[in-house]
Amino acid sequence: MRMKETDVQLRSDAVVRGLRLSIPLMLLAALVLSGCSLFRSKPTTMPTSQPSGSAALPPFFAEQPSYVYQELVPGETIAADDNLSVLVEVIRIAAPMGSLSGSPAFWQVTSDRMLTPGQQQFLSANGMRFATIEASAWSPLKSEVERHAGVTSRTSMARGSGRAEIDIRSVSSQTLFFFSVDGRLQGRSYGDSDNFWGLRFAPDPAERGKIAMDVCPVVRTSRRETRVTKRNNEFEVDFAQPEAMYDMGMQLRLPVGLALVMAPTSAVRSDSSLLGRAFLTAEDSAGLMEYVLVLYPRLYRLNAKLTQQQFEDATGREKLHLAEPSPTAPARR
Repeated sequence: MRMKETDVQLRSDAVVRGLRLSIPLMLLAALVLSGCSLFRSKPTTMPTSQPSGSAALPPFFAEQPSYVYQELVPGETIAADDNLSVLVEVIRIAAPMGSLSGSPAFWQVTSDRMLTPGQQQFLSANGMRFATIEASAWSPLKSEVERHAGVTSRTSMARGSGRAEIDIRSVSSQTLFFFSVDGRLQGRSYGDSDNFWGLRFAPDPAERGKIAMDVCPVVRTSRRETRVTKRNNEFEVDFAQPEAMYDMGMQLRLPVGLALVMAPTSAVRSDSSLLGRAFLTAEDSAGLMEYVLVLYPRLYRLNAKLTQQQFEDATGREKLHLAEPSPTAPARR
């Protein structure tokens, strides 16, 4: 039996109309079953309290239910499960020799109570003087620094693995003498080398609320070696490695709010072999310049969900500076 052309057309139209109705219904059922967000109310996000002075934070931090990071102040209670991290602000002040290290007003706002008499004597024998300063005393010290002509300063931040290097200078050759902690005199000559301070820092595991910090002068030597291949082709290889680490026994446990001040003594003027001359001075066209280093460790409590890298990225956008900490800490949530 042959179907008429009009019957075929009518049946085709019916099939098309049926598909037009069934496809939206099928999509609607699939969306409902899959829980599409179009059919659910969006979850509300509670605003995050951001500590005063912290930098603008990326979207990740805005989703956190509590503070992101909070700088601790002296006397604040620290819980056993607090997630702590340390940043060290490094302020390097360059001045004509004796402008600061020889100024009584400069040292009046500092204290040497964190050092034993033996440590003070050891440092003096090597042409150095260390002291601590409270953050609240930074303003008068800064005023004393700015009073002198020809003084410049540079600030950097040590963060991350708990180790950092403070570059001082590079020399083509040098001879250094060092009085060890037990009083023995040691001497050595170096060729092409770099002088820097090795710095280690971390929250003190033995005494919560303090920062364990260790400073050590290091000489890194460079040497070039010529090697020959089987085809008599020559090539040069440069080697750089720390050859001398002068252990000064400066493993300090600093309370929150204290900074370490390092400066040369007047003895380095006449003795170029002292460590104080090699690691806290530099030759300049105007004469001998002294470096005064201020190391200010800052202890932070981190959000439990905050990774160390995210913390470093956030604080990296801040312009941190040595200042008196706020008397009240942001409330914990």
